[in-house]
Amino acid sequence: MVNEITSKGTTIISFGDVVLPQEAYELALNSHVNSGGKPVTVLMTPPLSDLQGYFEVQINDDVLINKVSEHRAGYAWTGGVLIAEKEFLTLLSEFNGDINETLKRFKGNVNTALWSGWFVDVSYPWDLLSTIRYLVSDLRETRISKDADVSPRAIIEGPVIIDEGARIDHGAIIRGPVYIGRNAYIGNNSIIRNNTSLEGEAVIGLMPK
Repeated sequence: MVNEITSKGTTIISFGDVVLPQEAYELALNSHVNSGGKPVTVLMTPPLSDLQGYFEVQINDDVLINKVSEHRAGYAWTGGVLIAEKEFLTLLSEFNGDINETLKRFKGNVNTALWSGWFVDVSYPWDLLSTIRYLVSDLRETRISKDADVSPRAIIEGPVIIDEGARIDHGAIIRGPVYIGRNAYIGNNSIIRNNTSLEGEAVIGLMPK
């Protein structure tokens, strides 16, 4: 995979097991564009109480990486976002995709973007619950698809997204923020509490025949 992208221009590398909001990617990209031609930009988070499993970075006054070590106090690279140019990608290929080893070779010539917002490293299934809570907490308004069937006797409180084909039956109570996916069914007198995400085809309660 690395060999396939070394001939291209600016490349955003995003790890699939780390979830970040769109603003984090925008921050990293803007920082890279304004870095003065640095070959790579790494998105960093503030010091964490437990860096086990993360890569710690000490930075100097110019916000450049000057030392990389593991499992100590300092700024942490979550592995979530890295923006690289051909120079970095070529060396990354030589190190068989070992990003940490490649970063060491560029010590002093790496740009960092400091992200203080939320992120979730999905290591266990229950980490998805934290991801859902963060994502739905950004909802600010209710949006109901014109193709959804919502009973006039249902109660909707707070910001809720109801996708197309969803059906909300009589007496159901939905307390946002909540996302209800396509063709989901919420049965009579059901209660959907805040920070819930129901994916497509989900069924709550007994679906009428």
